[in-house]
Amino acid sequence: MKIGYSGGLRWIETAAKLGYDYFETGVADIAALSDEAFAEAKANVAAAGIPLLAGNATFPKATPLAGPEVDIGATERHLRHAFRRMAELGCRIVVMGSGKRREYPEDFPRETAMRQLALAATLMGEIAAENGMVAVMEPLCRKETNLINTVAEGGEFVEQVACPGFLLLADYYHMAADSEGVEGLKTYGKLLRHAHIAEPEGRGPVPTGSDACDPFFAALKEIGYTGMLSFEGIMPKEGTEEAMAETLVSLRRFAEKYGL
Repeated sequence: MKIGYSGGLRWIETAAKLGYDYFETGVADIAALSDEAFAEAKANVAAAGIPLLAGNATFPKATPLAGPEVDIGATERHLRHAFRRMAELGCRIVVMGSGKRREYPEDFPRETAMRQLALAATLMGEIAAENGMVAVMEPLCRKETNLINTVAEGGEFVEQVACPGFLLLADYYHMAADSEGVEGLKTYGKLLRHAHIAEPEGRGPVPTGSDACDPFFAALKEIGYTGMLSFEGIMPKEGTEEAMAETLVSLRRFAEKYGL
């Protein structure tokens, strides 16, 4: 199993030094760079020593995916620009997370919001495929969004979208936050293309000696998962590098324990 680190590009060299297999970073941040700044970022990624294989936080605040302010033309323009750049960086997986972007108002029809999200997902999958990438739906806990909260809901949504370039992600922090369990992951494991993890309690580093992530790794083993796993969580402001190192040791221990 390849284990990656998700963060701002300023951490890519540290991740490489510590031995992470790949890096994951924010798509919207890359899209917002000037041409000059993007050229510099591209050079830094090339020199970092590990590949940038995944991107998350795809949609900026100005690009809602559900609700009365959706502009599908603007969504498409953003995706084409952002994914072209991510492909230049070597990215292979792009994530539909962006919980607040896909949240709809209480007085807005849920059915309409789901149709809007499905249209954005189809566009995302098609444009990702055009750029040699795969898009994945990330179910998020209820405190972060009101659309697609569980892995089972994510799997149903992916099947509904029925776009070859749009598959599923499972994030154990979000699963644990809503006490979801792993049955949805087992049911829709055939659709799983990417995974995220953080310590379930507090979304922080995964300490050595913790057994909190055992159910997730056991389920990944059961479904025969062979994809990547990124730490995506909140690191302490002090001792970040040490926490990154301990998390990598811990995640590798889990992977070895379950033969992943």
